[in-house]
Amino acid sequence: PSLALVLDEILAEIADARSAGRPVLVHCRHGASRTGLVLRLLVVDELGLTADDALTEALCHWPHTSTWNTDWTREVERRADLGAPEA
Repeated sequence: PSLALVLDEILAEIADARSAGRPVLVHCRHGASRTGLVLRLLVVDELGLTADDALTEALCHWPHTSTWNTDWTREVERRADLGAPEA
């Protein structure tokens, strides 16, 4: 499946759990790249941050956040750009 579709599903599950008042723990096998990706996307969606600011925010809360996967970084940038106000 495409990365965007998988991430849509993950974010929808997180939103459903949070709206039901259930706590959400985000963690992957090594706790770095996929965890950081989801954290960055959450702050892009919820706070409307740029991709760079989302990375800074994720690093503040989870210093193990990794950016080695450029496809994932491009997806964060794409989603941040979608939410950016028109110039």
